Amino acid sequence: MLQCPDDYIHKSIYEFILTHGFSQIVDFPTRDINLLDLILTDDDCLITSVNSCLPLGHSDHISVEFTVTGATSRNIETTGKCNPCRYLWHAGDYENMSHYLSNLDWNALIHTQNFIHHKIW
Repeated sequence: MLQCPDDYIHKSIYEFILTHGFSQIVDFPTRDINLLDLILTDDDCLITSVNSCLPLGHSDHISVEFTVTGATSRNIETTGKCNPCRYLWHAGDYENMSHYLSNLDWNALIHTQNFIHHKIW
């Protein structure tokens, strides 16, 4: 889980990341026990590998190597495999979603005779 110090600069960056639906991909320390190097993406499928490498020169930071996988417009036209979907997390009405979900009768929904778990997914 992303965490940050409680100051204006860090909180502003943190809020930007959350508001725009970014994920942080690096999951290992990059300097001593600290994770200082970030790879942010709004599509986790674009980053297919993230590896730690030896530091460059006399640096006390390890290097981060990653692979970005994408499709050219030519590939999209021939394969049709590009998903143009982009999530607008910042535009979600979370208060009303929470209100709606908290007012559902979950016991009745789950225990109904017509409930078939594999069909709801």
